[in-house]
Amino acid sequence: RANDKSGDAGNTEAYIAKFNSSGAVQWQYYLGGTYIDEFMSVAVDSNGAVVAVGASRTALNTNGWLVTRWSSSGALDYVKRVSQSNSASIFARDVAIDSGNNMLVCGYRYLSEFTGILIKYNSSGAQQWAKDFGNGRLFAQGVAVDSDDNVFISFRFDSGSIGARDTVVFKLNSSGVQQWKKVLGTSSADELARDG
Repeated sequence: RANDKSGDAGNTEAYIAKFNSSGAVQWQYYLGGTYIDEFMSVAVDSNGAVVAVGASRTALNTNGWLVTRWSSSGALDYVKRVSQSNSASIFARDVAIDSGNNMLVCGYRYLSEFTGILIKYNSSGAQQWAKDFGNGRLFAQGVAVDSDDNVFISFRFDSGSIGARDTVVFKLNSSGVQQWKKVLGTSSADELARDG
């Protein structure tokens, strides 16, 4: 999560660190600038590279999509900050890595309503495809991949009524084509736990 290194509430920096199996710090990094940066999830690829995703507050006081990557030794490969021209806030919520070290990043966009987002990047950070999951009340919760690189993404769905909350899970193939959709819900509020 975000770490306020400077003590200035307007200059909160994201923090990431690598530890060995004994808990000793191998490297650490603060990422920030004039505004607020925050990491929400982290994953490691087959080469030991580290990917962290989250949000970056912009000058317009909206949140932008944040994707970062480090080598196994802690060298910063790149930082991607993506903002919306219509003043919408977008948040990267979770990340998973497939067998080809592609990154699947899920999150959501908010302007007047919420839209779920899933973007696939290659290891160099180039976007491969993107999917929107819209109906105004889908909040991305987590993403995972299986051994065949199928993608599973879960959302919290709020109907707008008190207590009316369900979980929605989509399965997509590696090209982003939807295979199925499942709604998990009862008369009570239902929500899957996240692993991050």
